[in-house]
Amino acid sequence: MKLRNAPFRIVPFGPFSQEMEGVLEIYTASTRCTASEARGYIRSTAQEREFRGWVALAGQKVAGMAFGASIGKGHWWWDDMVGGLKAAAADLEGAWALNELGVAETWRRRGVATTLLRVVEGSLPGRTLVLSTAEVNVAARTLYQSCGWEERGIVPIGVGGRRCVIFVRPADNPV
Repeated sequence: MKLRNAPFRIVPFGPFSQEMEGVLEIYTASTRCTASEARGYIRSTAQEREFRGWVALAGQKVAGMAFGASIGKGHWWWDDMVGGLKAAAADLEGAWALNELGVAETWRRRGVATTLLRVVEGSLPGRTLVLSTAEVNVAARTLYQSCGWEERGIVPIGVGGRRCVIFVRPADNPV
């Protein structure tokens, strides 16, 4: 999808797409994992129900990426993240989780993340969407709130008690 006046276009991607190396660059820059670990994670996620992935391409360079899949009880994302919300998660069974949304450093604050988020929302009409971000990531939290996502709660995850904010975009909240 070429966007009017945007210096990038959005295209679907999968774990064996030619854009995978650019996706790995963005993912590893924002996490502490290796390219090999990231590739395994993305390939594993691609096997999940309703996997979808998109990249923002500036020419042939990956400027941003987003991907996710459906979640429910027994799924790691549900158990680690949404399950921590307890009663506040009752309506999220079967939601679609945006596992990752990332933008290359040189493309930040240029509309890439907002555009990818809108593509995700528009590609899953009538679905409740859920995502998480680190509690300390003020820029991401501001983006999600400005795009109409609701902060549902904060949960500790992993060793060391890193805290993540869970955001929800209810199915009845149109883009």
